[in-house]
Amino acid sequence: MDLLGTPSEGFTFRALPFSGPLEPIATLRFSSPLAAAQECGESRIWVGVHLRTTNEHSIRQAEVLVQRMLRTQLCPLAGVE
Repeated sequence: MDLLGTPSEGFTFRALPFSGPLEPIATLRFSSPLAAAQECGESRIWVGVHLRTTNEHSIRQAEVLVQRMLRTQLCPLAGVE
């Protein structure tokens, strides 16, 4: 299962302000969780918080972690398909 790269699992994210009324200031649509992670990483690179290699390593590390969790921690419920 390639959860972080599954294009059919798109989603919408509503960004909220840091202060003031909790009205969405932006609505972002991502084709996959991986697309969201890449955009988040790009923004951190642009503001100088991370280097590009940090972003690439973080995505690879997340993929390994998710695969391990899916393999070892998530089990189907008896009688549920």
